[in-house]
Amino acid sequence: MGIDPKHLAIWCFFTKDGDLKKAQEEDFTGDIQQTIREALRKHGYPGDLTPSVAVTFATDEEVQRSFGGNYWHFLK
Repeated sequence: MGIDPKHLAIWCFFTKDGDLKKAQEEDFTGDIQQTIREALRKHGYPGDLTPSVAVTFATDEEVQRSFGGNYWHFLK
């Protein structure tokens, strides 16, 4: 993966704030986190570190509002 496993962070972006809110209410975000962690384990990611992988959610609307659409600035 080219990164020390303890530093892995995965960002998942929804288009609209309302989409993310609905996904959180329906625990779809929990399903996404579980699926990502299962895929990492399946592909050899260290199992003891899998629970600590940061899986974070945001929206394009938030990036537009906060950083004028600049994802690089949003993520740093």
